[in-house]
Amino acid sequence: LVRELADADSETAVARVVVGHLRDVVGADFVVLVPPADGACDAGCVLASHGVPDWLGPAEFGVAKWCFDHGRAAGAGTDHLPGCAGSFLPMIGQHGRIGVLAVPAAAASHVLAPGKRSLVTTFSEQAARAIERLRLRQAQLLDQRAAATERLRSTLLASVSHDLRTPLATIVGAASSLLDETGPRDAAARAELVDGILHEARRLDDLVGNLVFATRLEAGEVTLRREWTSVEEVIGSALQRAQPQLRQHPVAVRVAPQLPLLQADPVLLEQAVFLLLDNAARHTPVGTPLRIGAWATDAAIVIEVHDDGPGVPVAARDDLFERFVRGRGSSGMGLGLAICAAIAKVHGGSVVLAPATAAGATFHLSLPLAASQPPAPAELPAGGDAARHDPEAP
Repeated sequence: LVRELADADSETAVARVVVGHLRDVVGADFVVLVPPADGACDAGCVLASHGVPDWLGPAEFGVAKWCFDHGRAAGAGTDHLPGCAGSFLPMIGQHGRIGVLAVPAAAASHVLAPGKRSLVTTFSEQAARAIERLRLRQAQLLDQRAAATERLRSTLLASVSHDLRTPLATIVGAASSLLDETGPRDAAARAELVDGILHEARRLDDLVGNLVFATRLEAGEVTLRREWTSVEEVIGSALQRAQPQLRQHPVAVRVAPQLPLLQADPVLLEQAVFLLLDNAARHTPVGTPLRIGAWATDAAIVIEVHDDGPGVPVAARDDLFERFVRGRGSSGMGLGLAICAAIAKVHGGSVVLAPATAAGATFHLSLPLAASQPPAPAELPAGGDAARHDPEAP
């Protein structure tokens, strides 16, 4: 009994265990009821029973509630309402009342006999303590989630207050200078201010976009639009998008030829690769070489982003892919790698930081291969593409 109660993962499972053992040992059909502390007892309070407890009616549920509230036996064979159709015994744990054990009136005299009753009480106490442990564990989990939510909220507020206000301050300052009658008049100075506004506005848009996207991923609101996707096109699109971030870094591209196609969402994959490139550019000095490559294994395609920068400190490796965890001197909100990991996960893949090397940091984005590849497209007729042979084609 104790072993099975320890393995039970819900209050219903505990009730089924104790009902089964009581049936085997005592020889009676028991019912376990767990009334709410501040509500009426009804059929919804029945967690488990041996057989159908059709003898339980409104009057019996009322007696069960009285038994629970007062912690005393009631019903047939007791001093309280002995004419009831059943007998009810309180289930009491270390910290108070948990529920009620009930048997039909026909079995009451057998169950309440001195030897049997002490055995039933022992079983009842063990079940009550098992339920108490489950409730304590659930309360601890809720406390942990509440604490994690509060930490996330505090971190989010701190990140928003710092990372969003910094570009806003630059935008406001530059715009004020342009509007100020005593401000710069020459075209070059004004163009520099406008360029600063544009740069900080784009940075602000990226920060807000990442924040919204991370929230949607967390809430499960991002729907994959899978299609056959070329790794070369994904990498090319990500490099094109990352040109502003990479303009001061030499980039080498090494993609294995004739890689299999992926069944994936190309937009999300481009976002993941872009975020790895952006992360490398953010955390390496100007002029640091970067390398992006891709190859296939038996089960996956691996996209690698490597930099020759200072690398990732050992102390920072464990929580590198957590939200709002930022590297030293980072100008972002600490969402890029977390989003990248989430995108890989929804595709059934993963992103990891490779073991430390002599210099730099290496990230591997692994994506599972499809069981089969799509058929090759049919060859076009000689003389040009299909549209040329369709007189109605635009």
